[in-house]
Amino acid sequence: TRSCGRTAGRLAARAPAPPSVRTSSKLLVVDPDGRVLLLDCQDPGSLQTRWQELPGGGVEPGEDEAQAAVREVLEEAGVVVPLATVGPLLWTQVASFTWRGSRHVAAHEGRVARLPGPPQTRPVELTGPEKGTILGARWWSPQEVTAHQGRFFPRSLPELLPQLLAGHRVDEADDDWDIPGSGPAGSGAVQVPPVNRRAARVLLVDAADRVLLLQGRDPADPTQGRWWFTPGGGLDDGEEPVQAARRELSEETGLQLAAEALGPVVFERVAHFRFAGRHYRQAEVYYLARIERHDVDTSGWTPLEVASVTGHRWWPRAELRTTTERLYPSELADVLDRVLSA
Repeated sequence: TRSCGRTAGRLAARAPAPPSVRTSSKLLVVDPDGRVLLLDCQDPGSLQTRWQELPGGGVEPGEDEAQAAVREVLEEAGVVVPLATVGPLLWTQVASFTWRGSRHVAAHEGRVARLPGPPQTRPVELTGPEKGTILGARWWSPQEVTAHQGRFFPRSLPELLPQLLAGHRVDEADDDWDIPGSGPAGSGAVQVPPVNRRAARVLLVDAADRVLLLQGRDPADPTQGRWWFTPGGGLDDGEEPVQAARRELSEETGLQLAAEALGPVVFERVAHFRFAGRHYRQAEVYYLARIERHDVDTSGWTPLEVASVTGHRWWPRAELRTTTERLYPSELADVLDRVLSA
């Protein structure tokens, strides 16, 4: 894909069913004593699997993310959180996991809420699935979180809790949390270098001179909108670019090509972008592949591709110059004209 190529939790090439995909809003609730609210959870499909989790859940129609988080905390833990205490977005995450025996992909975003006084409580209103998952809720001191030997969700909460409590922005891509340089100087964000990646992409052109593009989005940041990009993605360890291009093309479109069908590299660029809360510096090479026709097969998509790729289309070359939609690379029309004329 445009940004994350290989991810944790890869699906089998012919998975029986795609994972469910959802967006949820999480809330780190802090009481006047500095304690944080966590849910004690288990997997009904695997009762030995237990963890401590931040409260929160899906956004319902008519709600914004802060309203959804406040409602979920009340339903799951019985704690009343005034909406005015909910702070700005502080973290995002794309997670792939197994629950009740099925695969799921969730795009989480979270905020911090500091209660002005002792917590007010009301009866818990768990849904049917939650009754088998949420065993209870309690307040944890930061010291208890650090010393606890069990599992957390997000799993690196003990290391990140001081940053969250200090109001710093933190983000996670897949299962590995880190602190990106996402804000301007003086914003409180902790600056780190971008992730350096190598990627291989394919200009796939059919007999009608149409190019195949995939439509994508960032599940962790809906404000980015959507864009169109060429098939391809990051190189696995030990892979050559042409191997990565063929593998990605097979996984994303179902088309299997011999190495000689790609020929030499026809275009190179370095792209800088943000995806799933992380900044990337991606060195890309592009190959050209001419085919008669192909019906795209998406059954080999990874969980992240299921969450982030929203469609595909064969584009006539002329439309690339007139469309107002975002294309990656932005100079795609010029690249195709030069490559195909050669």
